[in-house]
Amino acid sequence: MEQFDCLIIGAGAAGIGMGCVLKDLGVKRFGILERSEVGASFLMWPKEMRMITPSFTGNAYGMLDLNAVALKTSPAYTLETEHPSGEDYADYLQAVADFRELPIRTGIDVTAVSPVEDGFVLETTQGQLFSRYVIWAAGEFQYPRLDGFEGAEHCYHSSLISEWSGLEGEEFVII
Repeated sequence: MEQFDCLIIGAGAAGIGMGCVLKDLGVKRFGILERSEVGASFLMWPKEMRMITPSFTGNAYGMLDLNAVALKTSPAYTLETEHPSGEDYADYLQAVADFRELPIRTGIDVTAVSPVEDGFVLETTQGQLFSRYVIWAAGEFQYPRLDGFEGAEHCYHSSLISEWSGLEGEEFVII
């Protein structure tokens, strides 16, 4: 069974960001497991959707871009936009992953995580893996809670919409 010090489940913003942190800390035996592709949740965003929090190229002044997942990176600088689309942001995540040479395995689904002595055994679609630590970085976008508050039945979660223009009506409240 292949052995790791740390495995990260998910290659979105949290997974890529944590991968950069582990690399900065000098962790050698770590990996990132992704069911689909880097930034998959962002690639599922409706095409009109943009990040609400603006990206600013403040890195020239030593400030961190609000949407950056790694030090010394900036989606605004990389993408030349303040409000990236999901596809844009996925491109930024892939660029960071490539530049940092993160050990990402795509097309691997984690089906179970079981605690064992000194770590965890992960059941995957490509066999078992052992890791001392596991970081769950699978985003909530893929697993929306559709009944989280009274009246939720009158709402659409953005993960269920492929294009805003496909919705009926003229007025919408976005929470």
